[in-house]
Amino acid sequence: MQIKIRELTLTNIFELSQFIKDKCNGLSSLEETAQELMRIFCQTFITDKGKSAFALSRYFKSCTYEEIPEDIKIYIQHQEDKENIQAQNRYLTLIGTAGEVEEWKYRRDSKEHQALPLYDPRIVDNLPMLSALFAQIGFAIPNTEGANKNIIIDREDHDFGIFCVEDATGSTLIPKQAEFVEPFGIKSVIGFGGHYMTDHIYAIIIFSKVEISKERAKLFLSLNPAVKSITLRHAVTGNIFKSENS
Repeated sequence: MQIKIRELTLTNIFELSQFIKDKCNGLSSLEETAQELMRIFCQTFITDKGKSAFALSRYFKSCTYEEIPEDIKIYIQHQEDKENIQAQNRYLTLIGTAGEVEEWKYRRDSKEHQALPLYDPRIVDNLPMLSALFAQIGFAIPNTEGANKNIIIDREDHDFGIFCVEDATGSTLIPKQAEFVEPFGIKSVIGFGGHYMTDHIYAIIIFSKVEISKERAKLFLSLNPAVKSITLRHAVTGNIFKSENS
């Protein structure tokens, strides 16, 4: 299945919703589901010339320290003082990823953003896009004054949230302009997400090489019910990470 991002319609979104449900049905963990979902995104959305429209697509979910596997715990231990690490500390954890660079194709290979501390107020400064999304769905980050809401696409229903940075070039909301935005031709960034009944949140962040307006970004919100549908069972049962033996 392929969709030209400039010609995206609500009908395309409904068709893609059914497609991802069919493709992700029966996968044994949230990690496998998220990984397949991100791969589908990068393969499905294309430019006018038929190439992938997305340089990078990532799925994050909040997890407590005690829930995450050893490799991510080691990553966290290298990032912060071990004395501050507690079992119930929450981290926005990279579960699925797909993109142009090898290290973007699997979470274990990612050099950054494997786990981001949700209890640290600096996340608002370091991740303004995600912080805006969290604010929209009602997830409060402690000891912060609030997030940049200019990129939020206003809605009355707060079960799901969405944001759009229409012009990524030179935007202070997107760090590493010289290292990432410019060399990979990032034109727009969109993100959407929500929360599970387990009181955990999830977010999908997409870095597009094709400009995406706020009006077109709204269409992605209609994908959210399908995303939640295919991930909810794993989120509720705690079957998050792929088994080492599978």
